[in-house]
Amino acid sequence: MTPGGRTLVGIDGGFNPGPGSGVMTQGEGDISVYARDSILMGQSRIFTTFGGNILGWSAQGDINAGRGSKTTVVYTPSRRTYDSAGNVTLSPQAPSTGAGIATLNPIPEVPPGDIDLIAPLGTIDAGEAGIRVSGNVNLAALRVVNAENIQVQGKSVGIPVVAAVNVAALSNASAAASQAATAAQDVMQRERAASRQALPSVFTVRVLGFGSDAAPASQEPAAPRAVEPSAYRPEGLVKVVDASVLTAQERARLGL
Repeated sequence: MTPGGRTLVGIDGGFNPGPGSGVMTQGEGDISVYARDSILMGQSRIFTTFGGNILGWSAQGDINAGRGSKTTVVYTPSRRTYDSAGNVTLSPQAPSTGAGIATLNPIPEVPPGDIDLIAPLGTIDAGEAGIRVSGNVNLAALRVVNAENIQVQGKSVGIPVVAAVNVAALSNASAAASQAATAAQDVMQRERAASRQALPSVFTVRVLGFGSDAAPASQEPAAPRAVEPSAYRPEGLVKVVDASVLTAQERARLGL
């Protein structure tokens, strides 16, 4: 308990704490932390390694899981169990990794642990180290940030829903839009081709000129010949008679 200030687990700075630093239970047990101001992990951790719950309450400040490395190996001793006859059984060694706030159950026989974090006037930040819960989690604060760095195996209360983009829906919508555009373009092309076939053919001829060169001598038109008057021959076989000087009897003979 820190009723007059903040709680800083580990060191908040360039110093990298050892793999076993922090507030940890080496066996089954709970961890409860209360502070008037903020509860900060720094680069360290608060772990229950063989079952147990974690309660963190900041009356006026924030709760921050810190920025410790997720690859740090945390040594956990083998769990000892005793039967009614006093026989000792050791569970297999299951080292844990990471930093931040976590309730771990490294082997199946370990019951899951819950985490309750309360900061009624501040912010709960999962930070870079993250919050891992083998059981249920309950968060109560004005704001909860870095919610994507919170892993819960049970039920969760107070974690904001992270909006995920539905890539499949966007892809399907894009494909449908492309198909519709392609179909519309094909219909327009067919309509244009049909309308072009129905149009009458119009030919426009423009005469630019007849040329300025003179025609060759062989192509010049021949001069018209003079019409020679035909000579009348009275002794010929054909005689021309002027009908105006014929009598009625002569006209009757000629059938006029």
